[in-house]
Amino acid sequence: MILMNGKEIAEKKFLKLEKRIKREVSSPSLAVVRIGKNAVSDTYVRVKKRELEKRGVNVSVYSFKEDVKENDLREKIKELKEDGVIVQLPIPSLLDREKVLNAIPEKKDVDFLSSGACGKFYKGISRTNPPVVGAVKTLLRENGFSIKGKTVALVGAGELVGKPLSVFFIREGATVSVMNKNTEYLSFFTLHADVVVSGAGVPGLITGEMIKEGAVIIDCGTSNSSGKIKGDVDWESIKMKDGYFAPVPGGVGPLTVYHLANNLLQLKTDKK
Repeated sequence: MILMNGKEIAEKKFLKLEKRIKREVSSPSLAVVRIGKNAVSDTYVRVKKRELEKRGVNVSVYSFKEDVKENDLREKIKELKEDGVIVQLPIPSLLDREKVLNAIPEKKDVDFLSSGACGKFYKGISRTNPPVVGAVKTLLRENGFSIKGKTVALVGAGELVGKPLSVFFIREGATVSVMNKNTEYLSFFTLHADVVVSGAGVPGLITGEMIKEGAVIIDCGTSNSSGKIKGDVDWESIKMKDGYFAPVPGGVGPLTVYHLANNLLQLKTDKK
């Protein structure tokens, strides 16, 4: 199994982006709204803040307790002055998820989670892509893969990974199957796929016996296992197979942060 190094690709792309940031009159700024506590989310917030600030992006983190009043939270999100706004998922079940996400001004939605930003992406009229779509697209392109005519198995139908990637793969001319927690015989779909992307958040869910030789495996899953961030794919059982693998960490993740920064700069430029 050949590893696809997303971190290396992201570093090269960040060098060009940093030059654009330096030409700005004022540095781009990003607000990250975090509600309650979640070990995986907290780790990713720290990584985003560290990596973006290294490149000249000002990142402010606004933390709220899990029992925050929904109206107060929504008003605070609407009032944020930064160029871009992220509401870190997951959102506590006590809150109306859609109402909270729709409080993000469309012109500041770098994650494509509000209805307005999502709608433009699904219609194909947005100028940028959701970060995970940009990351997967870049990873495939930089490794010389075309997915036109290929079969793709998407494990997980979430807002950040499964849904936007299903639209992307279909547009690229692939035949796509999307699995969720109710899917029976998961391996039937993965065994027949040229490309397997997993974003279920279940450690070790995808094993070597579930994928065919020569497949491209992209791990987008994140979960906390014994204090460490783990992906969905069991590396030990796939490493001797023929194919390509984007692991967690070091695969899609760094490129997702890059595309987040790229989206932020584009939104800031569009406002001028």
